[in-house]
Amino acid sequence: MKFSMKNAIFISLSLVTWGFYLQILDTTVQTVVVDMLGQKETVKGVILALANAVPLLFFPYIAKKSDRCTSRYGRRTPFIFVGTVITVLGVIAAIVCAYALNGKSENNLSAVITYGLFMVISSAGIGIYRPAAVAVLPDLTPKNLRAEYTAVKNIFGSVGGFIIVAIALFLKDYYSQLWLYIISAVLMAASFIAYRAAIDENKMAAEVAASFADDEEEKLAESLGENEDFLKKMPADKKRSLVFLLACTFFVGFGYFAITATYINYAEAMWGWARNLSNILIILIGVGGAVCTPVAAVVQKKIGRKKTLLLGIGFMLVGYVVCSLMLIEEIFAACGWLVYVMFTFIGIGWGTQNVIVYPMVMQLSDSRNNGRFSSLFTIYYTLPKVFTVLVSAVMFDALGYEVLFPYSLVSCFIAFITHSWDILPLKLIRSPNI
Repeated sequence: MKFSMKNAIFISLSLVTWGFYLQILDTTVQTVVVDMLGQKETVKGVILALANAVPLLFFPYIAKKSDRCTSRYGRRTPFIFVGTVITVLGVIAAIVCAYALNGKSENNLSAVITYGLFMVISSAGIGIYRPAAVAVLPDLTPKNLRAEYTAVKNIFGSVGGFIIVAIALFLKDYYSQLWLYIISAVLMAASFIAYRAAIDENKMAAEVAASFADDEEEKLAESLGENEDFLKKMPADKKRSLVFLLACTFFVGFGYFAITATYINYAEAMWGWARNLSNILIILIGVGGAVCTPVAAVVQKKIGRKKTLLLGIGFMLVGYVVCSLMLIEEIFAACGWLVYVMFTFIGIGWGTQNVIVYPMVMQLSDSRNNGRFSSLFTIYYTLPKVFTVLVSAVMFDALGYEVLFPYSLVSCFIAFITHSWDILPLKLIRSPNI
């Protein structure tokens, strides 16, 4: 099978709702909770932690159910539809209630609780939607082309987030967040409609399955039968590779998501930037990721996935180091413009990591358990969001925003170590080079 840009675009639409929703969480929750409703960072951290934790309750179950689904609409499409509907209704209800109840109780307690509750409900929709949406790509693409398809998918995810942030730049009045949520909900619904209209999931999955006729791992999966048996009987080297890949995903995210959940408040407190203008930082991350994603897909074929992954993490490390130095007033006064460059570096690193790690994880799977492997990856992608938004928020309230970039730097360095044992003096464990 050959790479099809048309298929790549429409397959990507299955996951673009996640891009919209993720940016809603990163861009607006910190503004709604801290600025509009007057709460502390810790309250924001609790809401974000719950919104990211609740989907984890659904991921394993939905992954198994979608792997075994035999619907005439496809294995994944019914779950994508149900999850999208719940998410769309949840985000609209959350922001409408926040505006309606703002100022109606002491400390805006009713507004905060109601807003948080509906955001958690919307995240439950993501818990149903995302495991199925993530598994669509390996279901409908051959193994040797997944990096290319993942690159297009990541670009569309970045575009989804970019649209939300771009809109936020120009919405400055009291009802800005309300319109942002409504526009996001409409875009989520539209992306599913376009995906469903263009993709015949069952037909495309059958074509890909036919291309696997000579794949030895697929034959092994067929002989073993149940998904659980295949996972239990994975060779030790593949299990070790999976552990390293998931550890890398976790620690990169642990530092990165602390920044995306706080950058608006940080820029205002540390650099005196206006809240709406701070969104330029997340745009630069998106631009960096979008630009590097197709490049990384090409580079990994030249130098290998592992070296490409380490290169991407290296860009993030440089970004965190320089942004940490911006805490020194003299350096910020002389070289403040470097902040824009470093956020682009962070985006380049994040985009590279995303386009490389997921295909490496899915390289270990087979057509019978794509959902379970996708779910496993998604869990380790989401877990750092659950913990870091709460841990970092408590740290900010206790120690100040100054700890943000050093905190992210340490997390990213640990991720680098998980994939660089063989270039260190003590070669204790070899990291994977799938």
